[in-house]
Amino acid sequence: MSRSSACRSLNGTKSPVAVVSNNLESMHRKSVISSDDARNSLGASLMAQTEVSRRNYMQKAFRWDESTHQLFAKPKAKDTEQRLVVTAEMIIDTVDRRGPVQRLRHKQAEVRKMPYRKHYTPLESNPALFTELIHTLGLSSDLEFYDVLSLDDVDLLALVPRPTLALVLVFPTSPDYETEITDKDKDAAEYAKSGEEEDVIWYKQTINNACGLYGILHAVSNGVVRDFILPDSHLSHLLASCTPLKPLDRATLLEDDEQLESAYKAVALQGDSEVPGNPEDEVDFHYVCFVKSHKNGHLYELDGDRKGPVDWGRLDSEDDVLSEKGLGVIREFIGGISRGVGFSLLALAPAE
Repeated sequence: MSRSSACRSLNGTKSPVAVVSNNLESMHRKSVISSDDARNSLGASLMAQTEVSRRNYMQKAFRWDESTHQLFAKPKAKDTEQRLVVTAEMIIDTVDRRGPVQRLRHKQAEVRKMPYRKHYTPLESNPALFTELIHTLGLSSDLEFYDVLSLDDVDLLALVPRPTLALVLVFPTSPDYETEITDKDKDAAEYAKSGEEEDVIWYKQTINNACGLYGILHAVSNGVVRDFILPDSHLSHLLASCTPLKPLDRATLLEDDEQLESAYKAVALQGDSEVPGNPEDEVDFHYVCFVKSHKNGHLYELDGDRKGPVDWGRLDSEDDVLSEKGLGVIREFIGGISRGVGFSLLALAPAE
């Protein structure tokens, strides 16, 4: 006979033996739970005390130098000088000959590569190549790209036909630039406008090393340039398809556009500059575009790697992007990111 059947009376109610047995089991369970809680509470208390003791010891024994980012052991009673503590970062710097700056750039490159689904060969900053691509896509031959040879020399600036409708700037990037852009954008909301609510058409860059292409697309999609797009051309269909889309859908459309990719690659391979053998390799130059909005007359910086368009303020109705106000913005931008060295500027303007 089992224990459970022995503890029950014939009418199905619990016998006194069963009641006593259940009470004992209940008391035992409570005692076990109480013991576990006590042990957990005691353990948490000991851990907290240990953490406090460890922190106190660290504060008394070591000093962090914020200016040099080094950890020092404070001198003991018999010592007169503090000692530099060898950290894991120093060991890595010694073993890795690239050093901290190069490793930082490598990490940033890895981060930049993560979101890319496609990779293109970089486009050379060459007005002839830029012009060939826009004409292939369907922009009128009435517009061409030109080199801007100076931001200050009046005679050299006069070589660029007016009105200048867009500027495409290429400049060397650096860890400082990456950090500055990250800081500027950290509190900015992701751009989510489309269609009629947009003052400018902006393309989020999701194709690696294609910033030259995005610069061109920004140039031909905004301002007066839109009036020079040939009807029934690939560019006209592309703009019509992209305009009502949100940025991520717009980006996907560009990624999947085989005709756009084919036209771009045909031009990119013609350049004289040395390009990476592997399109996934990072380059240290970046393109951004400056346009005058066809809606509000403001000058915008359009960079597919940012969170959205950057508004630099209103231009007068008679001002183009190469006006003194426009040049002032370009000078400020270049001075902030490249110290005026290593940049190249292309202008989209009437053909001569």
